[in-house]
Amino acid sequence: MGLAVPSVLAALAAVRCAGPALLLAIVLSLLGLKRPQSPPATPIISVTISQTTPRRSVILSLLTVAAAAYLFDGVLVVTRAVLNHTWEGSDPAWSGIEVADVLGLLAFGGLATTGAWKDAKGVPVWQNSRVKIFAAVALAFELVNVVLIAVARPFLSKPPVGIPENPPAPGVILAPFVHFSLAILRLIALSLLYPALTHPVTRYVPSSSLPAVANGNGASVENLETPVRENAGLLAAPQAPGRSYGTFLPPPSTTPSIHTVTPAPTELGLHVKPTPRKDTPEDLSWSQAFAKIRKLAPYLWPSKNRWLQFLAFLCMIVLLLGRVVNFVLPFTLKELVDTFDKGTVNQSNPWALLLLYVFLRFLQGSGGLGALRDTLWAPVMQYSDREMSQLSFDHLLNLSLAFHTRRKTGEILRILDRGAAINHIFELLLFNIIPTIIDITVALVAFFYFFGPLLCAVVFLVMVSYVAASVVLTRWRTKLRREMNDRDMVTRGIHTDCLLNYETVKYFGGEAHEAERYRKAIEEYQVLEYKVIGECFFY
Repeated sequence: MGLAVPSVLAALAAVRCAGPALLLAIVLSLLGLKRPQSPPATPIISVTISQTTPRRSVILSLLTVAAAAYLFDGVLVVTRAVLNHTWEGSDPAWSGIEVADVLGLLAFGGLATTGAWKDAKGVPVWQNSRVKIFAAVALAFELVNVVLIAVARPFLSKPPVGIPENPPAPGVILAPFVHFSLAILRLIALSLLYPALTHPVTRYVPSSSLPAVANGNGASVENLETPVRENAGLLAAPQAPGRSYGTFLPPPSTTPSIHTVTPAPTELGLHVKPTPRKDTPEDLSWSQAFAKIRKLAPYLWPSKNRWLQFLAFLCMIVLLLGRVVNFVLPFTLKELVDTFDKGTVNQSNPWALLLLYVFLRFLQGSGGLGALRDTLWAPVMQYSDREMSQLSFDHLLNLSLAFHTRRKTGEILRILDRGAAINHIFELLLFNIIPTIIDITVALVAFFYFFGPLLCAVVFLVMVSYVAASVVLTRWRTKLRREMNDRDMVTRGIHTDCLLNYETVKYFGGEAHEAERYRKAIEEYQVLEYKVIGECFFY
């Protein structure tokens, strides 16, 4: 322990535990946040709209740094307890550090996970005042914690007893100094977190680049630009422009017309329900996803081919054999190690166990049951590719002439390339998801039988937490991945369409214009690609 008085140590222990506990309570209060309702529509159309975007990457990075600091702090406490048989919490200067590490890890890790989950649901969680209060409280407590540690100086060695002629300088104890360094690291991260939350990025974009906004009647602004009456004939009366360079929608025209007009559906007593335009697809629910899979199942599963169904059944048998091999292999290794460890090699023959272990390892490898399964599944996969390719090709040929005269060939080809991944959905279900569920179930049963219910419950909670966190973070990252794929599709479409329409580009001298479009598309794609790479690094 350092040179501190008991009152300073008591205050340090209280601040160390009270701060993370209060932060965890704030994080739990965020679980009830819901998406706010849309503001009421206005007849004013803004020419330029301000968009406020939170600094998601910076916020999540700083939260990750703070959570990692608590994690390393706890790892150091456990490591010293295991290797040096020294419990850090027994020292008055570090009293309650293990509780603070657990609460701090839950608070900062929970805020990062909850924020990503709510952000994926469309909830503006990073603009919420409680998150800013979280950052301010965390910064205040961490600042007091660092100051009290600096006053207590528990990382300095005790002075020698007596009064020597040449008193040595106080030394630095490594483990307490690491604790103090991690606290300073958290203080730096929190001092950057609060400005990142209170100063989001504000951009001013033209309103034409945003999705259509619905008015009070449920119709979009673009629908309002279309006149209610459509005049027939070539001598129709002139109509006001749909949108002038101003702010208000044009009033309905009162100019009488001598021509026959087509009545609007509302005048005929028909109720037309407007359909809002969706620029980006929303995340599907589980029921919607299963409904789409059920619709595509006849094209993915060989329901009319008995031979392919038999091959698929053999693949399932091979899959179950692989699960058995994974279960038996550790016990075979245990028996082999016990045979050599107990010195009974002369009394019993180890070659049988050794050959069995080598054979099981061969079956578990890529050249064993995995290669056999891929060989048997290849005709089934080719059936799925053939049926889905024929379905998409027939669908394109049956589309109208209006579609084909306005289509962007490059984007369509890129969409078809990306859509080919749906052909392997049954392979993903049978050979990745189902085996994982079987392995987890077998492992839980084995832990319960050999080690008791307590360890089984711990493993189960860890698995559930990991799966839940993976689902939440994956759904959040899917938005960035979808935007990146859209920009990649636009980029591929530009150079493909330019090559297909080379004569038109050269005739109108559009080389510089197309090159500028292509450059901007690549830059926008690379910005989103960097965001995706950054999120993959932090999660």
